[in-house]
Amino acid sequence: MAGGEVVEDGNRVVRSPEEPVETIHITLEEEWRQGGEDDDVLFGVVSQLVQDDEGNIYLLDGQLSEVQVFSSGGEYLRTIGREGEGPGEFRNASDMYLGPGGILGVLQIFPGKIVMLETDDTPAGNFPLPESNDGGFRLIFVARGSSDRVVVAGANQHQEGGKQIQVNYLKAYDPDGNELAHFHDVSNQTRFGGMKFKEKIFSSFARRWTLRPDGRVAAALDFDVPVERTDEELDRFQKLFDGITSFNPGSAGRSGPRTGCLRSTTTPASTSGESIW
Repeated sequence: MAGGEVVEDGNRVVRSPEEPVETIHITLEEEWRQGGEDDDVLFGVVSQLVQDDEGNIYLLDGQLSEVQVFSSGGEYLRTIGREGEGPGEFRNASDMYLGPGGILGVLQIFPGKIVMLETDDTPAGNFPLPESNDGGFRLIFVARGSSDRVVVAGANQHQEGGKQIQVNYLKAYDPDGNELAHFHDVSNQTRFGGMKFKEKIFSSFARRWTLRPDGRVAAALDFDVPVERTDEELDRFQKLFDGITSFNPGSAGRSGPRTGCLRSTTTPASTSGESIW
């Protein structure tokens, strides 16, 4: 498939070729290191890190439910946030961003909320996401911030006609929680028991997008090319699948060829239908 750009429904669509146009090799050099058996700094599971305009690095630890702050030179400065349900507290955080006013937003997938913190550890409330009109509950997957907006990939689940429906969405909000743009959404039925993963559904656009420096959003909405996965990718996916289905009876195990319905979701697929707003 050849790459190129077209305009569809008023949007510029960038189609990625199956083979890269060029290959760039970058050699990384270590600048500093923290953590280890003999170090005072302790890490659990590092979920995300962001850097402010002064070069300070904020490192989100999803296991310890805290954010450790380091200078650009690697000096430990302070720890902000903590585990709990009160102001400035969160559990099992999965993502983080620096948003309007230089405020940190820490994402809790479920119950879905964005806990806001000043960089000096002052609680700044929760980001005022609108409530779903369908009731049910909210999931928050990924969010990115800029000087005047927050872009959120999340989902609302609700009952409809006796079925459990999940609507994944990608939207932009102003600092007060008012919707600025509704980029995309997809509705799927979910169920408990007998789970089968199809990469095209499970690895949705919710994690295949980014907020560009110019404020626009680039997203890979869909892919329709069969992607052959390596044994290493499949094994990595299997661990994820086993963890999710440990409480979901009757779910399918790994089977079939490497291009079957159960495939790794931790490595991005070749995509078509990339859109930029």
